[in-house]
Amino acid sequence: MNTPNPQSQPYVDGPCTPQRIVGQSGGADFLDRKAGEGKMAKTLTTYADSERVKSIKLTYSDNTTSSTHGYQSGTIHEIRFEPGERVTWVTLWTDDRYKDLARIQLSTTYNKHIDGGGYWIGYTSYSIDVGSGYLVGATGNAKSAYVKALGLIFLIEVTKTTISNVVYDPPQANLIWILRLLITGEAQASLTGKSQILKSDPTRPVSPRQPPKHSLLM
Repeated sequence: MNTPNPQSQPYVDGPCTPQRIVGQSGGADFLDRKAGEGKMAKTLTTYADSERVKSIKLTYSDNTTSSTHGYQSGTIHEIRFEPGERVTWVTLWTDDRYKDLARIQLSTTYNKHIDGGGYWIGYTSYSIDVGSGYLVGATGNAKSAYVKALGLIFLIEVTKTTISNVVYDPPQANLIWILRLLITGEAQASLTGKSQILKSDPTRPVSPRQPPKHSLLM
């Protein structure tokens, strides 16, 4: 399943970053993700000791949780993502003897960090493509006592958005207000029908600091 120099493979069931699993096989394979259901990870929980990553678990935006892969022992390392918070970089490490997953490092736009596992001379690091920064799943291989291999799954980066067949509700909605909603990311659009309905509220103040709301991530 895995090699010391992991190769990227595409996913076929969602707009996600290429699969890159760091570590070795030998336990039970796992794949947890809800991108196809429009859900993303709300909490990432890992346990680690001074030698390796012991377990990993995800809690999603619908409050469901994945299985715990590995065994919860050692020190807990956890990030609870705030609305609009994204992962900026991930580094996964393998040990020099077995080439198993040894360490996980991760940072977010809100300066939250995970850094758990071992590090010794000869360990190898791998930078992971985080795409848009929105974590939607995890895959890999785990024994009952620890995680042997891990890959984190992110939504791909959105580079272009096209809006067509726009219907205003109410019809006399101010066009300038609609444009301001779109620019500040405060317009919510339904992507399930043929038309997109944008509802405006001229009494609501516009805050340019609010992060964009994407229907895929609700």
